[in-house]
Amino acid sequence: MKELDFQKNKVEVMTLDELSQTYRENYPNGLPVGGMYHFDLIQQILESFERNNLKYEVKEVFAANNNDRYRPGVTIANDVALEKGDKSLEAHILRRVYANIELTGSEDPEWHFNCAVAYHQKGIQVAFGPMVYVCHNQTIMSAEDIFSTQKISQCKGEERLMRDVTTMLSGVNNYVERFGERMQVMAKTVKDWKQRPFLPEDFRHVLADLMLSRVAHDSKDPHIHQPEDYPLTSSQINAACERYLQLEYEKSRMATYDPTYWEVFNTFNTDLKPGRAEIPSIVGQSIGLFKSFNKCYINSVFFDE
Repeated sequence: MKELDFQKNKVEVMTLDELSQTYRENYPNGLPVGGMYHFDLIQQILESFERNNLKYEVKEVFAANNNDRYRPGVTIANDVALEKGDKSLEAHILRRVYANIELTGSEDPEWHFNCAVAYHQKGIQVAFGPMVYVCHNQTIMSAEDIFSTQKISQCKGEERLMRDVTTMLSGVNNYVERFGERMQVMAKTVKDWKQRPFLPEDFRHVLADLMLSRVAHDSKDPHIHQPEDYPLTSSQINAACERYLQLEYEKSRMATYDPTYWEVFNTFNTDLKPGRAEIPSIVGQSIGLFKSFNKCYINSVFFDE
């Protein structure tokens, strides 16, 4: 029998069936908090895939705690804990859940498409994009690929902001019906990035953009302040730069020196997953990071031509 211990583990990994056994938090009127239980939300998305003949596999379901004073990510239902134990699934109220659902069918064995579901205290987000198969870090390329009941600062003016979870699921279903078309667009971008060398000057441009976005967001000066949350925190930038230097060193020992845009992008994207980033921020950070790299990619192609 699966047990949860958030005193010991920052993040717990479970199956969808195990998630469905956790405590069901309701409003006083008996309706689910947030409009729908997390496991029911994921199940309805899976049913949409089935209706549209999309093959899928639920890779991981993560749950995490946080220090929210009033509605923490994890709460123990004491009455259930007395009966079943404080580590039992049934005694846990989980408010921060993140699921990776792999959409199979890609001809490239290195990566597949993915649907991420983020369910947390601030809202619900569903996002689609290619994922590096071995690392499980997703790439979100456009606001077109995101459905959210929470405002995402990186998608200001273009996000698919939904008033409730029912409206969101309707939008997700419409997206899934034409997913094949969108998949081709994303696949082309990945192919282009896999073929484009990432030069040292590209690294300097991306790093400058990431650093300036942090400074502008944190600035108290109204003339330069930007409301968009930055794609990476300072510690995430430091870790990404170290991975880039390691990749550059490895490539220098091969016949082909320069790593590709896709390789470098995914060294920066590695920390955008539960356990390394805050669940409510992962989707917004991912699209913000893609925008920074894409800006550099477009400029480098333009100057080459």
